[in-house]
Amino acid sequence: MTAAAQRTDASTAPRPMDTVRDSPRLAAVLKTQLGFVWRCLRRLGLAPEDADDAAQQVFIVFSRHLPDIAEGQERAFLFGTAVRVAANVRRKRQHVQLVDPERLEEALVELRDPEWLLERRRAGALLDLLLEELPVEQRTVFVLCEVEGLTKSEAATALEIPEGTVASRLRRARAHLHRRLTGAAPSDRGETR
Repeated sequence: MTAAAQRTDASTAPRPMDTVRDSPRLAAVLKTQLGFVWRCLRRLGLAPEDADDAAQQVFIVFSRHLPDIAEGQERAFLFGTAVRVAANVRRKRQHVQLVDPERLEEALVELRDPEWLLERRRAGALLDLLLEELPVEQRTVFVLCEVEGLTKSEAATALEIPEGTVASRLRRARAHLHRRLTGAAPSDRGETR
């Protein structure tokens, strides 16, 4: 291909925003599911700034596969993609020091805000810490079913695993979190990690 032909191809290639404007389905899914994707990424262990970039990656993958995704399966596809993107980001971040002085200062400033905000932040932070203790498989199912409100069937579809596996992982995650919150001893029913 000649250099002039390459320039012509590059100048006529759709830009990301053109794709959104040209695809009502993509625009609708982006509008309705961006918050869902971002919350999932956060609950899967990403910092807010990483979740922003990861959400963009999720929607880029989604836009590439849009013709192949059945109507009504968008949320499942988005979540499955979010799980993979979050795992990649966590893997890359393992070697980076995670304590950010600016984030620490922001957290300290927030402690001076009204009491309800403080309680909400503490509850969210506690949930994040407890979720970090869970194996990724259990955390993923818990986030989908308990935080995002998906049914076990929807979670099974999103994760491409049997519904019974979802139920088992959810039961073990709930049991672990219950033990941590109440200080109860582990039961004999094999509900350990």
